[in-house]
Amino acid sequence: MSQLKKSFIKDIYDAVAGSCFTMADFQFEFPDTGPTLLKIFFRYKPSFKFILNEKRENETDNNHELHAVLSATCEKKNGQAIAYLLEAPGEYKAADEQPICSLEDIPKKIPQWCSNIHKELTTEIDLQDDFDEFREELEELIREHIAEESVRFTPDEVANLSNKLDNLYKIFEELQKQNKLTRVELKDVKEHLKALLSSAKTYSKGLWARVANNRLLKIMIDVAKTEEEREVITESIKKMHK
Repeated sequence: MSQLKKSFIKDIYDAVAGSCFTMADFQFEFPDTGPTLLKIFFRYKPSFKFILNEKRENETDNNHELHAVLSATCEKKNGQAIAYLLEAPGEYKAADEQPICSLEDIPKKIPQWCSNIHKELTTEIDLQDDFDEFREELEELIREHIAEESVRFTPDEVANLSNKLDNLYKIFEELQKQNKLTRVELKDVKEHLKALLSSAKTYSKGLWARVANNRLLKIMIDVAKTEEEREVITESIKKMHK
């Protein structure tokens, strides 16, 4: 039998049901013994959890920082049980533990915790990290195909780069025609490529290649919305170094 009253458990269920998720999205545990009173796990990512623990004051003595917070936050009597709530994700941190002065606050906190889960699941991760391997490939291409990095491009080489940049731009034009790219995004791409061609006339080959890689990666991160689009653009970028 749960240590919590049936009416309180119903309040918890109601709070979850009234959130942006459903009851079926979570796993509930109500231990009948021990300091843990409640465990809720998001089924599809168990690291997202809501755990309520009950400890007595003499069990907090080794955690002076938390004990200080409790002393400032809650009114306690010697031996009175104190609740600690672990929320993952928290409002600002990946996991947040906080003192609970009254258990009646628990159901009120559940909708915010569910909202935090929703934000984590829907927030787009910066794709920069996903392109680390590709960045290394481009660096390898520079080492293989640019023998004299400190030498500047000849007029013929600049003309060749211009053709390659034009071909790359056509790919983005096609994406715009397919409504996969807005006109504003296409205009930004054009400005980036124009700047690359201009810098090729003054930068050394090695410097230009590295600046170009970073700029082209930024373009791809900003506008390539599918894996297929990224693959097409990736191959075009690689050809520029060959």
